[in-house]
Order: sequence, then C-alpha cells, then structure tokens
Amino acid sequence: MPACKTSLTTLRSAALAVTLCWMVGMTTVHAQTLTLAKDGEARAVVGVAADAPDVTRFAAEELAAYLGQITGGTFEVLEISDDSPAMVEQLGDERLPVLVGASRYTDQLQVSLDDLGPDGFRIVTLPEALVIAGIDDSRVNPRAWRSLGSAGSLYGVYRFLEELGCRFYFPGEVGEVIPSSASLWVSRMDIADAPYFRERLGQPPLGGEESAVWMRKLGCGATEYPQASCHSFNRWPDKYKETHPEYFALHGDRRINHICFSHPNARRQMIEDARSWLREHDADVYPYFTVMQNDGAPGPCRCELCQPHIHDERGWMGLQSDLVASAAVEVARAIADEFPERGIIIGAYNDYTLPPTEIDSLPDNVAVCIFKHRQLFWDKEGYDGFKRVLNGWLELQPQSVAFWEYYNFDCWAGTAWGGVPAVTTSLISEDIKDLKRRSEETGIPFSGELIFCDGRLEEHWQDRLWWMGLDFYVTGKLLWHPDRDLEAMLDEFFTTFFGPAAEPMARFYARAEEVWNTGDHGGIYGYADPSLKTLQERMEAASFSADPWEHLFTPDVLAELNGILKEAEMAAPRAPYAARVAMVRSGFNWTMQRAAGEDAGEE
Repeated sequence: MPACKTSLTTLRSAALAVTLCWMVGMTTVHAQTLTLAKDGEARAVVGVAADAPDVTRFAAEELAAYLGQITGGTFEVLEISDDSPAMVEQLGDERLPVLVGASRYTDQLQVSLDDLGPDGFRIVTLPEALVIAGIDDSRVNPRAWRSLGSAGSLYGVYRFLEELGCRFYFPGEVGEVIPSSASLWVSRMDIADAPYFRERLGQPPLGGEESAVWMRKLGCGATEYPQASCHSFNRWPDKYKETHPEYFALHGDRRINHICFSHPNARRQMIEDARSWLREHDADVYPYFTVMQNDGAPGPCRCELCQPHIHDERGWMGLQSDLVASAAVEVARAIADEFPERGIIIGAYNDYTLPPTEIDSLPDNVAVCIFKHRQLFWDKEGYDGFKRVLNGWLELQPQSVAFWEYYNFDCWAGTAWGGVPAVTTSLISEDIKDLKRRSEETGIPFSGELIFCDGRLEEHWQDRLWWMGLDFYVTGKLLWHPDRDLEAMLDEFFTTFFGPAAEPMARFYARAEEVWNTGDHGGIYGYADPSLKTLQERMEAASFSADPWEHLFTPDVLAELNGILKEAEMAAPRAPYAARVAMVRSGFNWTMQRAAGEDAGEE
C-alpha cells in the first residue's frame, strides 16, 4: 500500500482499513505505518496548542498517559505556539507528532474540522503526523459530568485508544482493559464521527472526578441541555409566598409551596423569569426555559381558575397536564419576539406526564421533556403505555423531545430495593433504538437524555457498580451509536474483561437480567394503568412497593447466582481477571446481605 498523501480528499476517497500492529522486537516498519513506540521507548510526542481549551489539553494528557501504560515509554506533551518552529525542527526526524486538537500544525496539514457535528472528531494518519482533533469548547470541564459543551478531541482520543484495544468498562484501574506492547505502530486511519444524541448526560454511579471522567470515556456528555432550568419556580416560596400568595396552589383552605398555573399574576411572573433566565444563559447549550410544577407537588391547584382544566377522568398522570401546558404556551408566545431562536420546554412529569387535551398543536418554540424509567420496561403494558404517551406528545408537533431517565429505582421506597441488581442491557438497547426510530419517522429531533442514578444509597455506590457499570457502558455506547449490535458488545465485554471466566460470567449476568425481566415484581409500572387516580394509588400499585426478595431475587435465585459466580472465581484465579471477578463478588455479597435483611442501618 503506498504512503498516504496529505490531501484529505485522497484520504476520504480511499477505502482505508484500520490495522493495529503489535510487533514486539521487530526491527523494520512498513512504509504505510506510523511508529508510536519501539522496544519500550516512545517514538512519538503528543502536541497540543499552547492556547488550547482545558478539555483539549486534558485529552492530550490522557493520550500520553495511556500510551505510556501500553508501551512502558514516557510520552511528552509538547505545547505548540504560533511562533513554534516547523515540526521537524521542533521534534527531530525520529519522533512522530501526534497532534491533539486544532493547532497551526493541523492547519498546515489541511486537516479540516468544518463538517463535524457537536462533540465530533476526526482521526487521520498522514505521512507527517497522526491527528486526533475535534470540536472543543473552552467552557468544558472534563472532570465534571454535568459540564456542557463540545469535547470532540477528548472523545477522539478515547476512540483512538479503543482502536488500540483499550476498554473502559468500569471506573478505576480494575475496570479498564489496557493492552501491553513495548513496540506500537498504526496503519493508515481516517475516522470521522459524532454522536447521534446531543445530550448524553449520565450521573456517575460513583462520586468524584474519576467516575466523571469514566463517563466521558463511555461517550457521555452534552452540547445541549434542553431541560437545564428544570423545576424553574422552586425559589418562589422564599421570594413570593408572603407578597404574592396567589402564585401558589390552593389545597383545601390553604396555599402550599407549589404553583397555581392559572392565575394571571403567576403567569406574568413566569414570563419574567423565563426572559431573565434566557438572557443569562448561553443560547447554544441552553435553548429552553422549563415550565413545570415544583418537585413533590401533591396534586394540582384546586382554585376556581384551575378547577375547569383539571381532568380527573384521565387518571393521576394527566391531572394537571392542561394547566402546565397552557401556561407554557402563554410563556412561549410572550418570549418569542425577544428570543426567536429559543423557547420553552414543558416538563412532562408525575401528574402532568400525559399530553394536554385542550391544545391541538404546540407553538413552534415549544419542546417537551418526558420522564421515563427504561429499567422498568419489563412490564409490556407499561412500556406500551409510555409509547402512547410519547406518541401523544409527538402528535402535538413539539420542536424537539428530551427525556429524564432514571437508573435509581433501587434508591426508592425507603431503600427497600437497595441491592437489587437491575441488569437491563436488553431493555436499554431496545428503548434507545426505538427512540431513534421514532425520531426519524416523525422528523422531530430527540436531543437525548439526562440519567439520574443517585438516591438514598450514596454509601453503597461501589456496591451497586457491578450491575450499574455495565448498564451505563451499554447506554453510553448506544446513545452515541444507537444501531450498535448489543450481542456483539456483550460478547466482547465478557471475553475481554473476564478472560477465562467469560462463560460463567456471561451466564451470571444473563440469569440476573432474565430474573429482572420476568415482570414478576409484585406490582406494576406506573405507565401501565391509566385508571390510577391518585399518587397514593400509584405508589401502592407500583412494583417498588413490593418485596423484591420475595418476588424476584429469592433465596433460590441468589443461591443459583452465587454458584455461577463461584465457577467464575475458580476459572480465573490470577490477575487481572481475578480482580475483576472479585469486584463483582464484592457487590454481589452486598446484594445477598440486603436480601438477608443485613446492612440496612442507613435506611
């Protein structure tokens, strides 16, 4: 194969196969390859612009560190300034420049990033250099999971490391697969990529920077945060309860700390709040102001203005849908002149989840964010109920759709479900693929989702990781590429991560998921039964009010899983696989303790 030409047009027109060569001790390198290391000595230098954003510099440091782990060499990170000498003068003939992010060198090499989408990146091998560059935003803090903006170069670095064989299945050293080769070179490569969903925010299952960075390795992040203001009126009770009691919901004979959506004065304040918020926040990552009830509302306002628009006949999930939606529409129309490119997003949550019935279509500047729990989609009727809700909102033609997703079922109901393993990879895959399909069928963009995983079990985040880590891994990969094959992804996970214990570990996870998906939870998923009239009825009927150790992970099931895990421990007695199985064992032991009624002091 002839050496690559600098022209990207030539590169794009060629069918370039990615071939990674691990050649320890060999003395020659084929002309089409780029040498990164030889015999444990770094033959490349990582270059990054001196004025690069923090996220780009972090990407360069991550690449240098992982290349060092792979080869045993020390990879320097070199700053490139506008007055830097030419690459050969700066690096010498013997060192390959690996350029991370845009710089004067990538400009000289004519590596264009113009056609990349948000969070997009390009990986290109040229005769002169290896380039890993993407769309990078100076606002991004890569160590904070909720930091917003494009981080393309960082995602490009992690993708390149995956091409080298690295995998980041769980946070921390024990959760990573890092190949080892004293000599390393790569053949020609031209990869351009960007995520399907712009919002892929996943709350880390562990606290701290390491877990937040791990989420980035999975592809999580966001260049758009549609529902950022969330419960926008939470501060109203402190600000207005004494001076404007009419802003607040009437329950019985008193005003409570939740919102009356019908009073004209309350709506005027909503409009002012929306204008102020939109003025203060960047339009590119915060396109909408959220209109929704304050969290924990016991039901709709029952004042004479609200009463005609409360629909008890729709069941609990639609009680105040028209109240919230009508207020959102009025606010949206009021702000349209000042903010023609932005709008209002309706939070479809709790007793205003169902689409409104008094509105035929939404204004062009109104979107919707819907809450959901795909881990509970074992309930076919419940999943069908969610689809009806989604379809109902789509019929109103919202500008876009976003989701609140919850991976924290085990933190509810006084933590009675703590320790119950929701291995739900098949449900995750089915749902994300369906979201992509529905968006493309309707032409309405789905921006993505924000996933919550916290609750009342912070002390046991590590114990929950043995199932939650795999769920997040699959989620992150599918939010980037929804069409990825789940079976292939899982086969690679078990083979690569557990080695000789792959077969029993695959059976272990498959059995746990099979039990979860039986639907024998002793209750229903709330989307399943529209006849439930009150929150109390829903709570009493819902699955998490039942005893999971009686209905799901019974003593017999846990004994079966424990036996399979013992097989895995016997199959992998040595490093690194023993430590990986031990990580699962530690979490599963906590699951068994919870099933036995132990370790419940924090409830």
